[in-house]
Amino acid sequence: MNIGIFAHVDAGKTTLTENLLYEAGAINSIGRVDNGNTVTDKMALEKKRGISIQSTPISFDYKNVKINLIDTPGHIEFVAEVERAMSVLDGAVLVISAKEGVQSHTTLLFESLRKLNKPVIIFINKMDRSGVDKNELIKDIKSDLCQNIIELQNVEIKDQTIVLSNLFDTHAIMEDLALYDDTLLEKYLNEEKINDIEIENSIKKLTGEKEIYPVCYGSALKNIGIKELLEAIEKLLPKMSPNSTGEVEGVVFKILRNDANKREIYIRLYSGCIRSRGMIKDEKISFVKQMKNGKLEYAKEAFGNDIAIIMGPEKLKVGDVIGNPKGYKKISLGTPTLRTRISSDNKRELAEIIDYLAEGDPFLEYEIEQHSKDLYLNLFGEIQMEIIQSLIYEKHFVKVSFSEPIIIYKEMPIALGEYTLYMWTGEHPFAATVGIRVEPSEEGLVIESDVSTGFLPQNFQNGIYDGISKALREGLKGWEVTNAKVTIIEGAFNSVDSTPSDYRDLTPIVVMEALNIADTKLLWPVNKFVMKIENKHYGKIMSDLLSMKATDIESKEDNNKFVITGKIPVETSLSYEKKFIAITSGMGMFSQVFYKYVESPTDIFKERQKNYVDPLNRGKYLLSKLRAY
Repeated sequence: MNIGIFAHVDAGKTTLTENLLYEAGAINSIGRVDNGNTVTDKMALEKKRGISIQSTPISFDYKNVKINLIDTPGHIEFVAEVERAMSVLDGAVLVISAKEGVQSHTTLLFESLRKLNKPVIIFINKMDRSGVDKNELIKDIKSDLCQNIIELQNVEIKDQTIVLSNLFDTHAIMEDLALYDDTLLEKYLNEEKINDIEIENSIKKLTGEKEIYPVCYGSALKNIGIKELLEAIEKLLPKMSPNSTGEVEGVVFKILRNDANKREIYIRLYSGCIRSRGMIKDEKISFVKQMKNGKLEYAKEAFGNDIAIIMGPEKLKVGDVIGNPKGYKKISLGTPTLRTRISSDNKRELAEIIDYLAEGDPFLEYEIEQHSKDLYLNLFGEIQMEIIQSLIYEKHFVKVSFSEPIIIYKEMPIALGEYTLYMWTGEHPFAATVGIRVEPSEEGLVIESDVSTGFLPQNFQNGIYDGISKALREGLKGWEVTNAKVTIIEGAFNSVDSTPSDYRDLTPIVVMEALNIADTKLLWPVNKFVMKIENKHYGKIMSDLLSMKATDIESKEDNNKFVITGKIPVETSLSYEKKFIAITSGMGMFSQVFYKYVESPTDIFKERQKNYVDPLNRGKYLLSKLRAY
């Protein structure tokens, strides 16, 4: 079984993972997050802060089933780790804290799991906390997540002590289950006897078909409900048989460096067999490891439907897809919206360190300024910035500092623009003709060609594609260009003189000239938000939201509280959380998740200094290509 544990931060999933390992016999004692001695929070920084920073795969055996489990970070700023884990798993446990209920990140996780068509068990944790209202909680889950949930247990709370009924309790579950199973409904209406096996089989079938989402209760900290959850996982989530046949197909979802600074590459295999001393993507595998009962062990081979850890290959990257794995679907949960300059005494050493970090995290985008060699990072938030700073010092003993983060804007074309440069006209020195059309699009960046490969060979067109991608990293105002359709409309070559690099070097001039004709407008990042506040704070909060240019604001009153949802620009709300806490005396709830880039107000103008020579400055650009500038 390949499953993941997902939750909003502080819902208790690492403690839950620890208890599942203990219940299954993989560990002899239960670690505590507060004590920094849990199995899955291995980094010193995780132990110190008491939060999960990276996803941690671990394995244990239960009832002759090998369960590969990935404990994922709950903080929104580490969503990239969650995204990679979610895509390669077959089922999930979504943890909800009973007191806090459904939070914005909970909603994002559940929606994403549904989009990926993954079966999900919901575990409601911390049921022993004071003030928990189970009926209100179920009402919120049905309102904010989905209606079709089935409670697998009866739960009562007496003096903060949780009393659970047996799993699949026939009497308690039958009326709800009959809504989804016509066969059971008929037997139920005819007052025929229905046994526990029929109930269990029905729930398993409906869970696998994503018709229902089972709910379990407990308290991970007090080891209550863990055995029942483990039973539900083993009975209801998908089991996969080893698949050694066919070509090797898989996905690289994690890369770590061990104590010897060697790459350990985590691959979810879907089919085929990989072996020590074998080959993968034209690279030799030195060793194969597998997860077994909480540990990593060397192995001769690994088969499809398992997770393998290999050493040796240097070219494999996180996100690489091997073959065409059936059932794999990628999903995006967010995008970095902050940019900062990172500095240290040794720029070359710092670049090497960031390169190491980025090989395990493709979302850690960075670039080196062409002339000053300053290094810039794109980040999800300020906590991630602090983590990177601590991580670099912890692993490499290098002190770094950051500039004040700025919001990352983007550009998109306003209208249509076309431009062509011909060879041998004296306008440029390249043996190439390139014509480009740029126009608005709602589908990100789309690059197409209207020129046949019979007229312009594919290797020359590939040079144009490369030139387009490079040029659009910095638009007219210095920001990355998106929401643009770029079409190759003309091309010619000389069989004696033309090379792909001619097209690669000429294209940025043509693209930027076409973009200049089209002109661009700014896009800024927007988050979706959820607030839960007392009635007395409603007026002040609404005033703040309007001043921050929030849109699509909706509010509803519920039990003397207001729930407010909407969309809010990152630019105007970057530091609002601290103010919100002060207004509500820490009693309100405010959470945000990335929504998308939208057109910014016309009165806002943000320009970024360009990192590369601007192709619109044609003389300087040509000199740089001729190595004279």
